[in-house]
This record gives sequence, structure tokens and C-alpha cells, in this order.
Amino acid sequence: MNTGMNDPVIVSKIALNLEKEGESFGFLFYRAGQVYSHALQQHLGGKAAGALTSLQIELLLQLCKTPMRMSALADTMSMSKQALGQLVRNLEAKGYVTRKGDETDGRAKTLTHTPKALEILEDLHTASLAAEQDLARIAGPFQFRELRKTLTNLVQSGDKQ
Repeated sequence: MNTGMNDPVIVSKIALNLEKEGESFGFLFYRAGQVYSHALQQHLGGKAAGALTSLQIELLLQLCKTPMRMSALADTMSMSKQALGQLVRNLEAKGYVTRKGDETDGRAKTLTHTPKALEILEDLHTASLAAEQDLARIAGPFQFRELRKTLTNLVQSGDKQ
């Protein structure tokens, strides 16, 4: 988009805004995710779950709610079916998920976690709670609860769009 301003003016305008407002929302969300991931990895230590990516972990956690069809899981995780397919194939190769015939529709496949995944899900759950406690200590309990509410509201409003 050409606004008629030359590059130094644009850069200066952005720099002044960052000085006034602080880091961009996108950067803060990105860095907060990194801080949480680091805390989680610290609590996992060398356990097998530590070798999983955050997306792989999220997929396994979603399957704890209920086994899901690929299309429903793609919607839940806001991913394309192609990207989810690659993620699932990787987890299948590691022995963490399996596809089973859907009981109500013989053509459809339902994704579920395996007993091997259950072993690491317990470690993940314990590490996740500990990481959240770490972050709550840093932010303070009230601010941490408010952050969770705010993030939940943002995610839910995004789901409605």
C-alpha cells in the first residue's frame, strides 16, 4: 500500500507508536507463548512429552475431551485439513494417535489417542499446571485469572467470526 510517505517517515511513525504504546500485541502474544512453552519444557525435563511441538501437544489435549473426526479437529484447532493431516501423520508415526472407523458413519474416521499418548499426557498435565503456577507467581494471582478470562474472551470472539 503506497500512502505517499517515504520510508523514513513510515519507520519513524511506527517507532514513535512503539515508544508510546510499547511492544505490539502480536509480539507480546508471541513472546508470552514462548515464556509459557519454556516454563512447560522446564517442568517436563527430559520426559518424552518434551520432544513434542506445542501443536502436537494441543492436538493430544483436544483429544482428551473426546475422540474427534479430522474435520471437527481442524475447526477446533483453526487449522487447514492439510496441515492437520500432516500433524496427525507425524503423531501416528510416533504411536501417539490412531484413526478408527466412526461408529455412526462407516466412511468417516475418528481420531483418538493411544495408550502411549496417555503416558505422556499425565506428564503434560502435571507440567502444564506447574508452568501455570510459575506464571501466576510472576503476574500475581488476580492478574493471571484476568489474563485467562481475557484470552478466553478473545478466542471465543474469534471463533464467532
